[in-house]
Amino acid sequence: MKWRWVLTFEYYAKIYIQIKRTELKPASLEKYENILEKVVLPEFGNRSIDEIKPLDVRLWFSKYNHRSPKTKRDYLIVLRGVFNEAFFDEKITRNPVDYIKLPKLHKSRVQPFSKDEVESILRNASGWRRNYYAIAFFTGMRSGEIIALRWSDVDFIRRTIYVQRTRRKGIETTPKTQSSVRIIPIFSDLLPFLEDQYKKTGNKNSYVFLNGDKPYRDTNTCIDRSWKNLLNRLKIPYRRLYNTRHTFATLLLNSDKFTKNQISMLLGHTNNQMLFQIYAGFIESEKDKIDLDFSILK
Repeated sequence: MKWRWVLTFEYYAKIYIQIKRTELKPASLEKYENILEKVVLPEFGNRSIDEIKPLDVRLWFSKYNHRSPKTKRDYLIVLRGVFNEAFFDEKITRNPVDYIKLPKLHKSRVQPFSKDEVESILRNASGWRRNYYAIAFFTGMRSGEIIALRWSDVDFIRRTIYVQRTRRKGIETTPKTQSSVRIIPIFSDLLPFLEDQYKKTGNKNSYVFLNGDKPYRDTNTCIDRSWKNLLNRLKIPYRRLYNTRHTFATLLLNSDKFTKNQISMLLGHTNNQMLFQIYAGFIESEKDKIDLDFSILK
């Protein structure tokens, strides 16, 4: 009898995750592990990697038509990665995921807050939460970057904030991308809120926002519920805290006082492409500059 050594899908899934541990940030790694454990392995885990055909993948993928395009793309990214490990190991001659078309992403429309809404939120919030909202609105920092902010990152003399870390689920890492490590000016609107927060936690020589003597684990534990309650009380349509970042971007764009390069730098974008992709419809200054008397023929 001739024995055949079977290499299962699960075998290459373990290799894939082992490699990704050196490449991904903790949040992304956790997402990939959850997809493998809950979605992919129950279907393919015990099967021989070289016997899984494109049709098998297509039938499996059809079960998730009810999922969002972003979720389905994430499923395929993980699945493709596992099969790639087998391909690199020369155990399969093609990746069956290559025969699946990636779902198109439909980006939701950005919904920044108006100036009146920003003023109402800051006028009716209180304590350290008001200071948190002010930092969010007037710096465009991401939530994880705000709770990871330390007083050593804040320079009141030069009026700058150095963004160099983020925090999620109690794990502190560098920001989302290399360009996300940046310096943000402390605008006049923000200064009184930052000074007020310094009175609360500045003497601890630690994090700007503290839960007792420790930093917050993530925004879910410190701000999300109070944010929803505040918007509900003010009868302001609910938007995620992340929309404070969109608000910062659109206010700068429409002020006509900053170049697109400067705004991209303050947001931590790699280039202007993302700025135009996300905020093109809000760049009023660009629309106003269109000369209606211009003659194309001349």
